[in-house]
Formats: sequence, C-alpha cells, structure tokens
Amino acid sequence: MDSEKHASSDISAIKTSDGDFAPVGFIDIVGQQPTFMDNVATPLVMPVGGIAICLQGSCEVVLDEKRFHIAKNDMFIVFPNSILQAIANRSDDFHTEIISINQSMIYNFRTINITSATSLFLYIKDNPCISLTNEQVEDILQYSRILNKYDRMDDMPFHKHIIEHSVMSLSYIVASIYARHAPIKQMPLTRQNTILHKFLSTLATDFTRSREVAYYADKLCITPKYLTIVVRNTSGMSATEWISRIVINNAKALLTGTQMTVQQISNKLNFPNPSFFGQYFLRHVGKTPKEYRRDSINML
Repeated sequence: MDSEKHASSDISAIKTSDGDFAPVGFIDIVGQQPTFMDNVATPLVMPVGGIAICLQGSCEVVLDEKRFHIAKNDMFIVFPNSILQAIANRSDDFHTEIISINQSMIYNFRTINITSATSLFLYIKDNPCISLTNEQVEDILQYSRILNKYDRMDDMPFHKHIIEHSVMSLSYIVASIYARHAPIKQMPLTRQNTILHKFLSTLATDFTRSREVAYYADKLCITPKYLTIVVRNTSGMSATEWISRIVINNAKALLTGTQMTVQQISNKLNFPNPSFFGQYFLRHVGKTPKEYRRDSINML
C-alpha cells in the first residue's frame, strides 16, 4: 500500500486503487499548505467521516449548520454526508491530524455497547466539537498510529478485524470523552448560511429522490427563487449546479468503484431510464457513462 496515502492533505488520498473509499485514512494538514479545506466558497459534502485533532494554531470551521472556533487540543467529529466548510481564519501555524473512517465503519458509534448509544451518537452529531486534555489528545493520537500501522499491513491475517476492532475501541474513547466534558459553544451563523447548509444536508440524502430545485425549496419552506438566490450568493454556485454536481459525483463513483451496469446505476440514481441517464451524464461530463468508465479503466 502506498505510504503517501497516509500523509496527505487531500481527501482523495484515502481512496483505494479501485476508486472506493478505504476503511480508514490519514490526513496531516500543516500551516497554509493547500488542502481540501481551503475553498471557502464551496462547502464540501463529506464522502467519509472522521476525527480531527487540532495540534497547533486555530481555524474557524462551519460543520453542517454550525460554526466553531477550533484551537489547540480541540477535537471535531465529522460524519458521512456532513457539510464541511473552512472559512478564512486559518492561522499560519495551523496543524491538524485527521483520521478518516468510511461510512460503514463510522456507524460503530451507533453500535457501541453502552446505555443510550443512539442518543449519544445523535448528541455527538449535534455537538461535534469538544476540547481535550493533553492526555486525551495523546490517547487519540496513539489510536491513529495503531490504525495507520495496521492499515499499511493489508496482507496481514485478520487485517480487517484488527482495523474494525481498533475503530470500535476508538469509538469507546470518544464516547468516554463526551460523557465527561461539555462541547465547544457554537458560533452564530447568518440566516443565509443556515439555509445553504440545510439545502446541502438535504441534498446529500435526497439527491436520488429529486433533481428539482422546487423539491428542496419545499423541504426548507421557502420559494425556489429565494433558495436559488441564497445558494448562489453564499456558495458561488446555483442550486441546480449543486444538484448536478452531487448526482454526477455519485454516478462517477459508481461507474469507477463498482461493477454495476449502467442500467443498474440509472435505477439507483432514480433516472426514468438508462437513455435519460446517459444524456444527463453526457451533458455534464462530455462523455457517455460507458466512455467515462472505459477511459477511467485505461488510466489505471
């Protein structure tokens, strides 16, 4: 396994060779190096979850509909399909380590064997940022080193079980921390930013239900025209562009990361038929789904 995967500042580094997301991954962000967190105008719908520890400096982060000031020894938890946006106050000495965990494994937080585990899971989602002691930071980093070590040894017997149980142990550590400490206070968001994040959060879960702006405006109890204006003003992209981006990104992932047929992908993404899906994909990508899959395979 390529060691660069474990010391990158790019979320794409945690993908496996077949385009799927690895069970765990490791991202180290130091100073002002370019990262996936840098585009303040374009919030990121997270394809994976994870745990981030700020080791130095500070940054302001918008996560889902909440805004936080992150500083040394602060931890923030990100779940799949969360909306992440870093904003323009990252200090020159900013340094954070991120353990990314794919969607199937992140839900270990729901299944840990403690009283009211589901309530704790939901509480963490609502309060994703918390301050740690030096000892707690070291505990998290030790698990990061263990996961990093064994993730490299993917030919080792029982490799998957070692990773799964290490993530489960880490889940208990995080649960223990939350059981003893109060989360970081949220900072206020503007109404327009709140609408943007609610739109993106709904889009992340409902993009297969509808590709119409009116559907999402109705969910947010506002008019399609107002949603269009707000999304354009706060993100630099229209609501329609966001919808097509999410649909196309998921279509690309299914084409390159699975063996599903074009018809199966069309059905999964709720297109009326493969022909309509093909035309939609061609209009946005410049290639048919089959051409895109073929070219992606040839590039490997």
